[in-house]
Parts: sequence; structure tokens; C-alpha cells
Amino acid sequence: CTTVAGAEVYDHELLKEGDIIAANSHIFGPFEAGFTSNQDFIIEDWGCSDPSVVYDAVGGRDIRIATLEVAEKCNVEFPRIEGNTYYGVVGFCGGHTGDYHFHQSFSCLYEETGSHSSEVGIAASHKIYGKWEDFENTMLPYLDACGGHFGPTPESPSESIYHYHVQDSPPYSVGCYGPSADGGLVSVQTCRELYDRCEGTEETFTSSDGTTYKYDRFCPCYDANGHSVGDIAELPALSTNEISYKTTLAPPPPGASDSGGTAAVAGSWFAAFLLMLVHVAGV
Repeated sequence: CTTVAGAEVYDHELLKEGDIIAANSHIFGPFEAGFTSNQDFIIEDWGCSDPSVVYDAVGGRDIRIATLEVAEKCNVEFPRIEGNTYYGVVGFCGGHTGDYHFHQSFSCLYEETGSHSSEVGIAASHKIYGKWEDFENTMLPYLDACGGHFGPTPESPSESIYHYHVQDSPPYSVGCYGPSADGGLVSVQTCRELYDRCEGTEETFTSSDGTTYKYDRFCPCYDANGHSVGDIAELPALSTNEISYKTTLAPPPPGASDSGGTAAVAGSWFAAFLLMLVHVAGV
């Protein structure tokens, strides 16, 4: 759950600009649960004249892919801002619905300023922080397959402790519960072995810019190439003693992502894979 409150920045679904998003909001996983005719009015509100072009009754694809597909098949800018309204699967802050829950971003819960990002939530006794290891020096953390690493935090500046960071790409927050059984970082293979869903059934989606995403539905264990299935390109965190790296890009606005310039601001209003219910309290 989240541990701090924040204010919505734009109107989105049931929330209005300035509405307070309470602490203790649930944190869901990176997947949408599928689109059917039950969501026609929502899909049409996104600007899609024929909602059926994005129907997916199975679900289990991450928000990056779902967002790109809506943008391309509906031929709309998605997500987008019009006046005070944010059109996206989730709101600008990264969550949605009256029973508000987050999928990614958490941008309303911390400020992009100073050094290490502040705390936004907690998962299995380990804290989740915003995306920056050092904002002023544009340093991002090296993270394991669970989305965590060992390093100092604002509360423990002289001690290296395991904690999670928000990410711009899936799994967005927590892919599994680390650290490993031997007290180290969690590899992609170890992560995949935790989930029956990571059975190796490969599907692909190719975006208009030619990028191909390989995925196994509902598998939250992504390698260095952003794939959740197939041969593993291990994450850099597993082969370096460094805890962070300098990004060459200026800090993006909250809600932005790495998916070819189309922001993928998490979620599915309809339901999703609730990470907190997965049996991965220890790996």
C-alpha cells in the first residue's frame, strides 16, 4: 500500500483536479485485465470510435502494450491532456477509480527534487521510493527483477538496505518480493520461477515505430530488453557493484514512459492483477 497522500493533478474518471488521494491506497501490478463491450463507454471516451478494435477478453498484458495498442488501433493520441482532463487508462498520478489504487508513476506522492526520492509505499516490509536515486545528478537506480536494490535511503543514509523504486517501465513498482533467500538481488530467472503464470507462452506486439515487445501474459518478470518471456538478457544490477547510473535524458514529466514517446501511465480501471495477493513474500 501507499504510505503518503497526494492530490490529483487533472480530472480523470471519478476524480477531479485537486482531489486528495489518500494514503493506504493499494498498489496493483503492471497488467490490465482485458477490454470487452462492458467498457465500451470508457473506450469511446478515450476517443476510440470503434471500441471493438481493442477488445482483449484475456487480459494480462502490461500497460505499456495496452496503451500503445489503444493509441494505434484507435488512431488517437493516448494518453493526452485536454484542458483540465487527462485521457488515459489511468490518471496522471498513476491510478484510478473511486476505490483508488495505483499501477505506476506515483507522481503525485513525491517531488522530483533533491537527491534520493522520498518514500511512496511499502511492500512486504520493504519501502518503495520514487524513481530517483539522485534527482539532482540524474542518477537512476540499478534494480533487480523485483524492482529493488541495496543502498542508502533518506531514512537510513549511512546504511545499505533493500528497498524498491518506482520505474517508468514494467513492472513499474514491484515485480516480486525481494531480496533473495540468500539475502541478495533477485535474478529474472528466479523471479519467473516464482510464478505459474510465467510458463513461457510467448506473444508479441510490434508498435508503429518497429519496436517488438515479447510477453507472457501476467508474468511480471522483465529482463534487460523489457521482455517477460524467452531467452533472458539479465538485468545490469546483477553484474555490477554500482547502485545507480547516470541517465542521459533530462528528467521526464511525471507519467512519461519509455514506450516510443507514448506515455504509458498504468492501469486498467476494470480490474488487474493485484500484486499484493501473489505468494512471493520471500524468494
